[in-house]
Amino acid sequence: MGTTCVSVYPYQLGHDNDEAIESGAFWFYRKLGFRPDEPICKNWRNAKKAESPPIRSIGLRRVLCDGWRRARLYETPGSELGRGTVQYAQHWLGVNRRMAREFGGDAGRMRDHSRQELEQTLGASTSSWKPREKAAFENFAFVLTGVRGLRTWTRDEKEDLIRIIRAKTKPDEMLYLHLTQRHERLRRHC
Repeated sequence: MGTTCVSVYPYQLGHDNDEAIESGAFWFYRKLGFRPDEPICKNWRNAKKAESPPIRSIGLRRVLCDGWRRARLYETPGSELGRGTVQYAQHWLGVNRRMAREFGGDAGRMRDHSRQELEQTLGASTSSWKPREKAAFENFAFVLTGVRGLRTWTRDEKEDLIRIIRAKTKPDEMLYLHLTQRHERLRRHC
C-alpha cells in the first residue's frame, strides 16, 4: 500500500491498559521492530532487562508508565529513517503552539475556527455532510490550517483534498489510501 511508517499508540502497549500489559503487547511490538518516537530513554535499558520476568511485574508497569507514554513507530526497510518521527512531531508541535498562542489552549475554539478557515480556503461547506464526514473534516482542519501555502493550491488539489477527507470515513480505507498517495502536495506537507 506504500506505507513506510506505522504508529502504535501507548494505550495499545499498556499505558493505562492492564489487559495490554497482561497480554504482552509491549514485547510483541518491540520484537516486531517498533521503537519509541523519541530519543531512546533510560527506561529502554530497564525494559530490556525486564524482558525475562513475568509480564505482569511491577517493574514493567513502572517502565511503561515512566518512559513509554508516546507512540511507537515502525519504519519499513528502505524508508527514510526518522522521517515519520520528524513529520509526526513537527505537525503536532505546530498545532499545540498555535492552540496556545491564538486560542489560549482552548481546543474547541481552535477546532471551530480551523473548520471555518478550511471551509473558506477549500470553498466547501460541510453543513450537509454526514456527522462522520464533518468530524473527519474538523480533524483535518485542525492540522491543515497551519500548512503554509494551502490557499495557493490549485482547484484540483483542493477538490482532491475534499475527496480524501470524505474517503477517510468509509468502512474500507483503500480509496483514502490511494487518493492520499496520489496527492503529492498533501504528502509533502503532512
